[in-house]
Amino acid sequence: WARQAAHLGAREWSVVGMGETLIPLEVTLASLEAASDEGMRTSVVTNGSLVDQDVAGRLVQAGLDHLSVSVDSPVPSIHDQLRGQNGVFGRAMDAIRHIRSASARAGSDTTISLEMVLCRENVVDIPDMVDLASRVGADLLNVTLVSPYPMVDGSRFYLRDMDLEILERTAAVARSRAEGHGLELMLPLDVIRDMAQFSMTARQ
Repeated sequence: WARQAAHLGAREWSVVGMGETLIPLEVTLASLEAASDEGMRTSVVTNGSLVDQDVAGRLVQAGLDHLSVSVDSPVPSIHDQLRGQNGVFGRAMDAIRHIRSASARAGSDTTISLEMVLCRENVVDIPDMVDLASRVGADLLNVTLVSPYPMVDGSRFYLRDMDLEILERTAAVARSRAEGHGLELMLPLDVIRDMAQFSMTARQ
């Protein structure tokens, strides 16, 4: 598929999905290697739980240009609660460390971003997420809203008007901190507002 995409003119190859993208690992590695051989920029979105030192080295050797790690809160217990599994925050931090180390050993320049999905529990945490992203050496913090898929069952993911008001305030603080850290922050308020309104309308 990667080679077909390249022949059709694609310049980037991103491995994303509703589940963990590193399962099965060999398929992901093969697609990255094929895309890299074709000159495409490659990226993977992962929760980080499977990225140990060995996997990090194999990802970098396969030609990984960018790793996006899902982190929904700078508070470990909140992140673990949102993800429904204890210890996943620590494994996400380990994944970032392993990728940075593997990239340095290989002499490559693999960039890293944090991917934060907004919900009612973490809408106040965006400024502290900026600080976390800076501390772990990420290049970018991308803040999004969960897509309103029918199978997503959980009111916490649907922002209310009061949550959007909080978001307005925290976004201003987050942008100021990101500028101070020299961190790129993707926080499209207009898009998030529209998605939130769509979700509220769809649930009525």
